[in-house]
Amino acid sequence: MNILALETSDKSGSVALFHQNRLIGQRQLPADQRSAQGLVPVIREMLSTAGWQPNTPRLVAITVGPGSFTGLRIGVATAKVLAYATAAEVMAVNTLDAIALQAPLVGERLFVAMDAFRQELFVATYERLEKPEGESFWERSEPAQLVGAEDWFKSLPAEAMVTGPALQKYSGSVKQPAMIVEKEYWNPSATSVAQVAWRQYQRGERTDLWGLVPLYLRKSAAEEKADAVTK
Repeated sequence: MNILALETSDKSGSVALFHQNRLIGQRQLPADQRSAQGLVPVIREMLSTAGWQPNTPRLVAITVGPGSFTGLRIGVATAKVLAYATAAEVMAVNTLDAIALQAPLVGERLFVAMDAFRQELFVATYERLEKPEGESFWERSEPAQLVGAEDWFKSLPAEAMVTGPALQKYSGSVKQPAMIVEKEYWNPSATSVAQVAWRQYQRGERTDLWGLVPLYLRKSAAEEKADAVTK
């Protein structure tokens, strides 16, 4: 199966093409443009370079959150349009799952954190699992949640291994002997999105095109202000 994967949950997004679990190519979105400006041109260029037609990808994988409100909306809308226009399937991927997949398989538990601003984090915990054939992978053990940054870092167990873009701001809050994953693995990539999507697809998971929506975990600032006015 040919896969088109989109990652737009943060300021720097990316696009990847895969055939099942084999990478065809990946490109970062232009750093000087918003996702809305750079996403479609990069997709078009990558398809052309690979010699793929618009309907060659049969699965469109997209990070649905948590992450940037604007980035998630753009990515999800683009994935839905592409899938509908080409009769492809879609697969929603949790941003934290994509980050976890990139982490080394060391220890038994992995903690992933994204900066939610306002001194808060989007976080999830992962357990290392092994398949009967010997393959190891990180499996999320609880739903992603929104937490206070200070309290969360204080609660980390001594043997914790931590990763995620929140470490750009909070790496100093991780106390030894807890381990920090190397910086190059902190941010999600379209490559890991494709790999998570393919694993989910092989498990039999499917995402309904019309039910595909971003996972925000909290209301936007505008919605919170509107709620305050109506109270």
